[in-house]
Amino acid sequence: MRTVKHPALLLATALGLSLALTGCGQKPESPVATPKASEVAEATPEPTETPEEPICSDLTGPEAVLKWIGQVPPNPLEHVRGDGINGWGVGGDYDGYVDYTTYDPCAALSWVAFMTAGGSGSSDWVVMLFHGGEYVGTATEEPVDYGVKGSRLSDSVIQLNYRFPKDGESTATASGSAVSIFTWDAESDSVIREGELPPFYTGTD
Repeated sequence: MRTVKHPALLLATALGLSLALTGCGQKPESPVATPKASEVAEATPEPTETPEEPICSDLTGPEAVLKWIGQVPPNPLEHVRGDGINGWGVGGDYDGYVDYTTYDPCAALSWVAFMTAGGSGSSDWVVMLFHGGEYVGTATEEPVDYGVKGSRLSDSVIQLNYRFPKDGESTATASGSAVSIFTWDAESDSVIREGELPPFYTGTD
């Protein structure tokens, strides 16, 4: 019995063999996609700015005041009672009357306020300013009478309220208040004051 192969079957067999042989050859290389410039830019992470570490002093408030009190102008009063330094109520027993908590060794701006040694309610006050715990000067050119209270607004900004008596008021009942804002300016490396000073202040600032 002989087998008869159909012509169509033979054609299919030939085509299959041809395709198989072609498949054994080298495959064509696939084109490599080139990323667009915008895609590269998006994929590249942007550099992040590292925040500056605050400058910190290793001094405490009392140590900082005692270190630089010699740069504070002496008390202008001719006769000053007490045993302070340069006529100011700091050091020794006076330290118990000075608020050193306003001093911050790491803040861009901090302060310490104190009055005349052995003074009274109307005596002169001076405010020492500090940047990173380093002395940068007094808040005003001249001392200010009747007292001052400070508060922090931010790391680099403080507010000082200068007390004074209005017309007809005594020292005990003084209700006047002149407000000044002090800002540490990093560009000029200095303190900038804005606001008011008491009406009787004699300085030129």
